[in-house]
Parts: sequence; structure tokens; C-alpha cells
Amino acid sequence: MERRRVKPATPAGGALTEAKRQVGRGKWIAWVRDHLSFGEKQASKYMKIGRLDGACMHHFENFNTA
Repeated sequence: MERRRVKPATPAGGALTEAKRQVGRGKWIAWVRDHLSFGEKQASKYMKIGRLDGACMHHFENFNTA
């Protein structure tokens, strides 16, 4: 994954993680369906990327897909 794709996902993942916390147990999938244009699996991917802290992000800086 290129850095330019990872970087925008980081704040989205953080926001989704916070939304999941606020929505509460057992209501997340319905919230995703009602509020997002993508599904729960994609939301989980964004949240995983969002959990990467600045120390881990350096691994993506020079990542080349070519």
C-alpha cells in the first residue's frame, strides 16, 4: 500500500474507532450500514490503519509498489 493511500486512512480510522466506542456494544454494524457508504469490513481495515502510531508509519514512507 502506498503512503499516499495509508495517510488519509489514519484519521478516518481514528474517527471510526471513536464512533464505535460511542455507539456501544451490539450497535456498530447497524451504525455502519446507516452512516457509511462502505461496509463493516472496510471500516475495520480503516480502524486497523488508524491504530498505527507515528512510530509505525515510517515503515510506509519508502514503500514502493513498483
